Order: sequence, then structure tokens, then C-alpha cells
Amino acid sequence: MAVLSDPTRSEPLARSGCEFCDRIATSQEVSLVADRDFLTWASVGALVEGHVLVLPRAHALSAARLDDDDLSELVRYTDQVSEQLRRHYGPICVFEHGPNEPGTAVGCSIDHVHLHLVPWSSSLVDLARAHHPDLLWRDFARDDLRDGLRPAPDESYLLVQDADGRGAIGVGATIPSQALRRIIAAELGRAEEWDWKSYPQARNQTRTVMTLAQMTHPSETSGRGAGANSPR
Repeated sequence: MAVLSDPTRSEPLARSGCEFCDRIATSQEVSLVADRDFLTWASVGALVEGHVLVLPRAHALSAARLDDDDLSELVRYTDQVSEQLRRHYGPICVFEHGPNEPGTAVGCSIDHVHLHLVPWSSSLVDLARAHHPDLLWRDFARDDLRDGLRPAPDESYLLVQDADGRGAIGVGATIPSQALRRIIAAELGRAEEWDWKSYPQARNQTRTVMTLAQMTHPSETSGRGAGANSPR
């Protein structure tokens, strides 16, 4: 398996200034699905139960910054987690808010690649296109996230893949913070709850942790409570 890396990094992860790297280095989060190089965390602000984040242990700004081997490994792991979620929650969509540089609204203060996996049966691709017609949209090959991210865009982007494999990437300079979370919140009739900082949705997060723990380690979780994982 490829080991993800950023050749510009020389400082220890715990002093990196990246919140996710610090959490990984200090073992503040426990992955819900085991893997050597990747993690699954229940998302803070989960508008629906089953919303998780998939991320590499090593630092990269966005999925578009990964080389082919690393991206292939990320897609492999994402598919594995999606299948586990699907068994309990049904159709799963995938999305990413992809910043082109640190500190932008798109990244919402988290400049470490992470894909969102969310139980969602309708077309998030169509919704994203409708809400953001100003972006330059390109469809990518069905069931191939790698194709959607090659070549890597020079601007920030929204990456969306529906449960049926249909995907699109929208590139532009005016993507608001948590753009796809805003869409999901509005579709659920809770438009005001899009911001994970203001609405952490702890109940959904805790239920996700407990469900995945029972699915992946049933004998270990019997009769034991689960603490909520974090990030966005």
C-alpha cells in the first residue's frame, strides 16, 4: 500500500497546525473501520445518522493533490467503508469540499483531505449543479472517483458522487463554506442547521459510532457505550 506523504512537511505532525494531523498524532480519535493508512470518523454536524469522514493518516490538502497510487488507495478504502455503511443505512453518496490552498472558506478551517460519506438516496449531483450553476461542471466516469480528480484542478472544487456511481466535479473561485452541507440541510427542511460549528448534531454522531462499532466489532461492543468521534 502506498504511504501518503507531503514532501514539503518537515515538522512533527503534532506541531503541524493541522487539526486532523494533531488528532491523529495524539490518538484523540479512533477509526471506526480498521486500516493502516486511512481512518473513518463519525462527522460532527451529521445531519443524518451514518455520516462519516474518510481521510488518510498522512497529510494532504485535498484528494486532488494525491498522486495516482495514493488516490487509488483512498478510493479502495472509501469503497470498503461505503459498502459497510450501505448494509445498514442504504444508498451512500460521497462528496468533498476541495480547497486549492489552505485557509479558504471551502475547507472551513480543516485543511486535510477528507471525503464525506452520507446516506442519501436522491441525486446530490443534480442538486449541486442546480445550486451552483456558476461553477464549471464536468461529469466523471461512473464508479471512478479517480477520474473525477484527474487532472487536479487549479481552483477549489466540489466533488460529488451519487449512490449509483454517477459523479461530477464543479470548479470555481466562489464556493461558500460547507456548500454541500447547506444543500443537504435545505433538502431535509432544516436549512438553518448547515453549520457544524453551530449544530454539532451529537445524537446522530453518537448513533453512527455505536452502529459502526457493532457492525465491525460486534463481540467487543456488546453492553458497552460508545463515545462520539469528532471532526467535520
